[in-house]
Amino acid sequence: MEKIVIDYTNMMSESIGVHGINDDDFISVKGDIERAVKRITDKQLMFRRLPYENIDKIVEYGKYIRSNFKNFLVLGIGGSALGPKAIFKSTCGRYHNEYKIDKVPLPKFYFEDNVDPDRIYDLINTIDLENTCINIISKSGKTIETLSQMMIFIDALQKLKPDSWTDNLVFTTDKDNSVLLDIGKKYGIKMFYIPQEIGGRYSIFTPVGILTAAVCGCDIHSMLKGARDMNELCNNEDYTKNPAFMYAVLQYISMKRGKNISIMMPYTDSLKFVTDWFSQLWAESLGKKYDIDGNVVNAGQTPVRALGSVDQHSQLQLYMEGPFDKVVTLIKVDKHRYKMPIPTIFEDSSELKFLCNSSLNKLINSELEAIIYALTQNGRPNIVINLPSLDEYYLGQMFIMLEIGTAFAGYMLNINPFDQPGVEHGKISTYALMGKEGFEERRKSLEITNKIKFLV
Repeated sequence: MEKIVIDYTNMMSESIGVHGINDDDFISVKGDIERAVKRITDKQLMFRRLPYENIDKIVEYGKYIRSNFKNFLVLGIGGSALGPKAIFKSTCGRYHNEYKIDKVPLPKFYFEDNVDPDRIYDLINTIDLENTCINIISKSGKTIETLSQMMIFIDALQKLKPDSWTDNLVFTTDKDNSVLLDIGKKYGIKMFYIPQEIGGRYSIFTPVGILTAAVCGCDIHSMLKGARDMNELCNNEDYTKNPAFMYAVLQYISMKRGKNISIMMPYTDSLKFVTDWFSQLWAESLGKKYDIDGNVVNAGQTPVRALGSVDQHSQLQLYMEGPFDKVVTLIKVDKHRYKMPIPTIFEDSSELKFLCNSSLNKLINSELEAIIYALTQNGRPNIVINLPSLDEYYLGQMFIMLEIGTAFAGYMLNINPFDQPGVEHGKISTYALMGKEGFEERRKSLEITNKIKFLV
């Protein structure tokens, strides 16, 4: 099988001039690369072992859900929702929920990753809850947004099905210490477990992502094979032969050169939510105040999500002529799932004749090639991730490659790419404002701060 190709020709000074990377840049970060190689080798990262795990029980339960429910609802936030959503949208397509059940015998899918009251009200008053399987995902079992959603939906289920409400639930959580674990055991709710060493944003190959993949009927084994094949390729300690390492090195050098914005722009709607997933992975892993030695570094690179060709008409002007503070990663798919020909009509129109006998496949890839050329001519750094086709095998490759690349970039930055102290700070303040016991001092501090703010 072919592999994903990273084309970084247009990151180099030979292609884009003064804003490009040269041999001296690679030499200058040699020590950082060597440190990162050593750390990523010594750590034997758990998320890299996940594609080799047995998933038979998850696959079987996915079949059960497909056969017994009309809807599948995921309650989660962050990595607990972004990974499953990326898998679903990449494999089932944009309009899956509009298909008739006799055409696509799969449940409709819903992902609730926010606590907007209007949004939750609309869903709970629209969805056929009796025929909905709800997967509640929180590794810690302490995620306040997910727990709040859970309480609302379980309350509705208990009123609707007082004797069998647990039949509609599955929990995905930590197997040792979690509120969900306690509730699940008490009421006999079906549960899957997230390995203790795996954080939410690296959990796409745990039951967090695999159960959704099983329910939506995608070729999970092909996806995992793609991940395994890429994982083996990324064992090469020579970064020039390791696509994950090379991607990280290019972004790291770009950061050192003031390119603190990283744009990911796939030219297919199916990968739009992959960019959402990656944005969390990159931002939460690399955005750190302190390095591993305790020094204040305020590290990180801001990810931006874009979609080709949509954002050629909304953001591209800035990318082309704005500040030289960006790196653009474009994702190209050689072979889309379907061929969409442009019909031969209006041949007598000089403005339309050239489109006759062509296809949307050619058009979208022509637009991508045009943008690559334009960015390069304007001296704008750009990388192309090339997928031979849009299928589960290459999705698996891309997921693991980006995970490894993120961890490697973190080690080059000399930060911990697996914690999120800034996020925890916000969680504690939310607990305090919601009146949770044990957070009284933080609440007093917030009240004083807010009084001062409002007076000003």
